[in-house]
Amino acid sequence: MSNNSKFFITLDQISKSYSPRIVLNNINLEFKSSCIYGLIGANGSGKTTLLEILVGLKSFDKGSILFHIDQNHIAIPKNQIGFAGQVPVLWTQLTCKEHAQLLGRFYNLSKEKSMSEMEILFAKFHLTAYQNERIENLSGGLKQRLNLALSLLHTPRILIWDEPTTGLDIDSKLLLRDLLVEYSQESLGIIILSSHDLFELENLCNHLIFLNQGKILAQGSFVELQKKMKDQSNLNKQNIHLEDIYKSLITTTV
Repeated sequence: MSNNSKFFITLDQISKSYSPRIVLNNINLEFKSSCIYGLIGANGSGKTTLLEILVGLKSFDKGSILFHIDQNHIAIPKNQIGFAGQVPVLWTQLTCKEHAQLLGRFYNLSKEKSMSEMEILFAKFHLTAYQNERIENLSGGLKQRLNLALSLLHTPRILIWDEPTTGLDIDSKLLLRDLLVEYSQESLGIIILSSHDLFELENLCNHLIFLNQGKILAQGSFVELQKKMKDQSNLNKQNIHLEDIYKSLITTTV
């Protein structure tokens, strides 16, 4: 797939349940390239399940997910997905460098390509000084930065991160924001994030999706959601933030 190719993903009537609880209920979404998406919702709203279904870690009960490119409609190519979950899954007995080499072999990258990408990513994530350190000796924040960096090793066009700022300090969060914007512009890919940090999502995402009890409450750009809230509530408040929109949506559905 060329890096210049425009593509999109559609979810049609996706449902998932763990009987008797319905986790996702007829989810319809479209994810377009060159866009950063933010999933917002309380614990148990279905965010993580939705992301894991997109990655292929979980099945769904009904519906369809299609990847559209050059007039073709296919299943999402797994080698085009970069995923980082809430909890870093790392081989802690390895050094950071060894882990990158092992992952490179998994993605069928040459040794030279793995090392080249590793050097670039470790520099961007400020991990170069730790490349020969065993992962078990790293702090939680460093493990999370390594987890995120490794998800980019094979230069995926679809990046899916679940709570990426967990365990990160303010400097690392600012670094991450800049890296995501840069990656979105350079790769022309799709970036999908879930987070409880509404301020970060407000300042980073082009499109926001609110989930509650497995259903989509609202979606759109921050400006669109802001305008809709003002129109519906006749608010004169000048500075409506994502937190205000979230509280209004949840209150309305209770």
